[in-house]
Amino acid sequence: MLLDLYLLWSRIRGIPHEEATSRFTIRRLRRRGVKIGENCWISHRCRVERHAEIGNNCTLTNCAILTHDASMRRHLGKTRIAKVAINDNCYIGYGAIVLPGVTIGPDSVVGAGAVVTKDVPPRTVVGGIPAKVLCDLETFLAKHQHRIHAGEGIYVD
Repeated sequence: MLLDLYLLWSRIRGIPHEEATSRFTIRRLRRRGVKIGENCWISHRCRVERHAEIGNNCTLTNCAILTHDASMRRHLGKTRIAKVAINDNCYIGYGAIVLPGVTIGPDSVVGAGAVVTKDVPPRTVVGGIPAKVLCDLETFLAKHQHRIHAGEGIYVD
């Protein structure tokens, strides 16, 4: 309901729908204690738990950032809580899950559907279950730059 009112207000002000939902999500997460830098875009379907820190210029698309692990609660009576740090200029793909205690290095890409169980080095592309290093950022960008110039696929601004 509150999101619907915010979207109506945003439409009247000429703010695009996707940008408005992201702004709403960021405000909601900040109120819950999530630290979020500037110029981020976060899908309203993302699950980001309280002990997460997100740097500047990050994009999170329908992913889960988990900062608690209750898998041992029934047996040990304890729940593990650990901060997740997503550094500047990171992209977290659709359906990715980042587990507690993980740090995503700056300028990194987490592929769609990945389950990140360990720290991701800076300027790295990871994917899979569990997430593994696929290539460095330079290789990833060069591959796509080549495809753009070759006219392969559709790339938009």
